[in-house]
This record gives sequence, structure tokens and C-alpha cells, in this order.
Amino acid sequence: MYEGQGETPLITALLQHCAGNYAHLHVPAHRQGRAIFPKWRGSGGPDLLTLDLTELPGLDDLSCPRGVIARAQDLAAQLFGADRTFFLVNGSTVGLQALLLSLCRPGEEILLPRHAHRAVLGGLVLSGARPVFYHPAVIQEFGVPAGPDPGAVEELLEKYPRLKGVLVLHPTYYGITGDLERLVATVHRLDKPVVADEAHGTHFPFHRELPPPALACGTDATVQSMHKTGGSLTQSSLLHLAGRRVDAGRVAGALGLLQTSSPSYLLMASLDGARQQLAMRGEELLEQALSLARQAREELASLPGIRVLGPEHLAGPGACRLDPTRLVISVRRLGLTGYQAAYILAREYGVQVEMADYCNLVAVTGMGTTRRDCALLIRGLKEVARREG
Repeated sequence: MYEGQGETPLITALLQHCAGNYAHLHVPAHRQGRAIFPKWRGSGGPDLLTLDLTELPGLDDLSCPRGVIARAQDLAAQLFGADRTFFLVNGSTVGLQALLLSLCRPGEEILLPRHAHRAVLGGLVLSGARPVFYHPAVIQEFGVPAGPDPGAVEELLEKYPRLKGVLVLHPTYYGITGDLERLVATVHRLDKPVVADEAHGTHFPFHRELPPPALACGTDATVQSMHKTGGSLTQSSLLHLAGRRVDAGRVAGALGLLQTSSPSYLLMASLDGARQQLAMRGEELLEQALSLARQAREELASLPGIRVLGPEHLAGPGACRLDPTRLVISVRRLGLTGYQAAYILAREYGVQVEMADYCNLVAVTGMGTTRRDCALLIRGLKEVARREG
């Protein structure tokens, strides 16, 4: 339990606003669900849509927050250990691009992983920054990239002394983290910033079995997709700053340039509510997810032709820890690609996984995962292994 985290200032303000009987002469046009299109009207949507409002008195303004949004952001900063937190309604994409704009001017260099998300590549285009890529090691049996290698980063810092900073993936899409604490210490000795794409690691602070979060490892900024593993609505994310190496004013200015001027109150309210839930029940909910993941991992690993990525595979550089809620399942020995296996699971067994690549499936067990979800995955792969093996 985190002290003082039971408050939901933005949700409370929205509910109080909705309780008032006022003349509705503002956007959005659906008037809190009353004029929504017919297909939605019978689906329970209008109850949620009463909170889909705009910048009205008492509801604050994301572009210059001083009231309930500011308070909600402060509570998120306290919970995650940041000096300042920004709500993002254009996903983690806008947070990563704002960081690149704040760190680099045209022609300046920044160190990036070669498997960076396309949002980072978009940030290079917008900022005019020049990438210096580091290449992660590959975990051979699964053909997946590891996290950042501090030794390789140190060599590149010596080779490119004008680098404006380092961007890292923590974790990778496959749930792998490197020795981020050592890497940060190496970069900070040169007084350069380290910023993290932590899109898949929002849940890390809330259970002892998970890898350490980026801020706890000393990064100067991190961007988290709260909707991916934290429980908020899709497209809602957080950008955290810590210390002095990343200028908060430049970040705020970049977000003002890149982020919509009509932010969704549904997305912001979901960030407020998800933050409270993580604070009050995060460990409990994640324990359930981890328990299901442990059982699924054991059963899947026993199937012929199936391999599941585990700590025993993390021997090389950049591969220190693994997010146990993420099941990376190799189907290569069945003679199938991951794409084929994902198609079969969806079409024949009603199982939708997070992603597939040429060799693997990635299944995520989150706070809402049920025993039935895992049972269907195991049953489906058992049948696929029997039939295809």
C-alpha cells in the first residue's frame, strides 16, 4: 500500500461535474452520450460517455495543468518515484518523440538500439537528430534481441564523444532487461542523460518478482504505456522525469507541439484510476497474473516441440532479467512459424496472443488474465504440438 494514493482527483471532478444540471453548449457533439450513433447506444457505451468532456471550469487543462489534472499527475509522480510526470493521450509515441525533441537539435547525435520502436524513428525525423545505433545481442535459441549491453554502450560513448544522450529499451518486447543500473552509471559519469522506452514495463514497481523499473535504475526519463500493463485505456501513457539532465520545460514545450489540443478526458481519467488501482491493489493483482504465468510456463515447457523463454536462457550480454508475466513460446521445432501458429490458435481455438514473429509467439498474462485464458492457450498449443509435431 502506498501512502496517500487513495485519491482520484480527476475522476472525482468529472463525476461532480456530471452531477450538475447545466446547459450543455460545448463540444463534444454527442452531449455525454445522448446523441451518440445508434450502434453504440444499446451497448452500454453512454454511461462511460458521460465523462467524455472538454476543458470546462473545474476540470483543468492538460496543456497548462494547475488543478485536478496537475494533482493527478503529481500523484503519479509520487507513486513512480519521478520528479515530474506528464499524462500522454497520444500514446507512448508522443512521449518518446518529445524526449528526442527536447534532447537533440538538428544534426546532433543520440545513441539508440537498432531495434528501437518506429516512434523513435519518427522522433529522429521530427528532431533532425542523427542516430548512432548499438546492436543488441541475440538469444540464439529464440532469435530475439536482448536488452542494452553496458560494455558496448561504453565503447560507443568513447567513439562518439558528442552524443547528446542514450535511449534504451527496458524491457524489450520479449520482456528482457539488461544491466540498466550499470549502464546508467557509465553514461552519467560523462554527465549525459539516459532515457528509457519502458512501454512494456509500467507494472515493474509493483511486485518483487519483476525486474527493477527504469527510474529505480537511475534513468533521467522514462515513457510507459500505462494501457499495456497498468490497466488504463488504450492510447494513454505516462512520461516521467527525474533529475536535471532532461529539461522539463523543453519536454513540456515539445508535448505542446506534438500532442492533441483536444485531449480525451476518458483517457486522462483512466490514467488517474489505473494509478490508484496499482497503488492500492497492484501487488495483489500482479501476484494472480504471475501465478497463472508460472503454471502456464510449466505446462507449455513440457509439450514436445515447444520451448518457453526462461531465466536459464539469459546468459549473454544485455540479458539479465526476464519479465515472468510475458510468455515467449518458440514453435520452430514444430515446423511452424510463429505467424502460422498464431493464425491456427485464433481460427481454431479462440486464442489471441499479443504478437508473433517468425519463430515465436508472445502471450501476456496481465492483471485481468483469467485461468480460462491460460487453459485455452495450453489446450490449443497441446493440440497444435500433437498434430504438427
